[in-house]
Amino acid sequence: MTQNFLHFKFYKDIKEAYETPGFLYADIPDNISNEAELIETYARVPWMPEYFGKNLNALDECLRDVVFYPASVNKIIHHDIPTFAQGDWAGYYLDVLNRAIQYLELHRELKNKTKPPYASELRVYFPIDSKSEIERLIQKFGTGDIKARVLQNEEAKQGILHWGEDVIKSGYWQQWRKKVGLPENPE
Repeated sequence: MTQNFLHFKFYKDIKEAYETPGFLYADIPDNISNEAELIETYARVPWMPEYFGKNLNALDECLRDVVFYPASVNKIIHHDIPTFAQGDWAGYYLDVLNRAIQYLELHRELKNKTKPPYASELRVYFPIDSKSEIERLIQKFGTGDIKARVLQNEEAKQGILHWGEDVIKSGYWQQWRKKVGLPENPE
C-alpha cells in the first residue's frame, strides 16, 4: 500500500542524486540532531522564500509553492534521515515532503501545463538504506494518497487549481526571479 503513494527517490550513491538534472538544490546534511537545526538548514536554502516562517507548517506551505519556481526540477537531497526524527515528528516531516510532491504533481496535471511557471517538479532524495524506515513512518503517520482523494472532490480540485493565484498576482515571484538573476518571463 505504501508503494502507491511514497514519492521519494532513493539512491545507492549520493552522486546519483546530484547527477540527475536539476536547478535548485537543498542539501540536508547528515547528523542533524534536532528540529531547530533542520529548520535552520532550510532557512539557509537560497530558493526558500523570504516569507518562510521557520517551522514545519511554514515549510509545508513553502514547499508547495515550488510550483512557481523557475526550474524544471528542484531537489531536496538528504544525506540520511535526520537523527532526531523519532515518532510523530519524523512522520510529520516525511509527510510534509511527500504531500508537497503530490500537490505539485496534481497541480501540474489539473492545470495541464508543461511550461513554466506551472512545470516545476520537486524531488526528494534519501539513501536507499533508509527506505524501509521511511515506508514504516509514512504508513504510520502519513496522510496517504492525496491525489485519489482530491480527484474525487470537486471543491478540493478547484482549491488546487486556484492555489497560488494570489502569489502570482502579488508579483512576489517576479521580484524573486529578478533578485536571483533569472528572466522575468521564462519561456
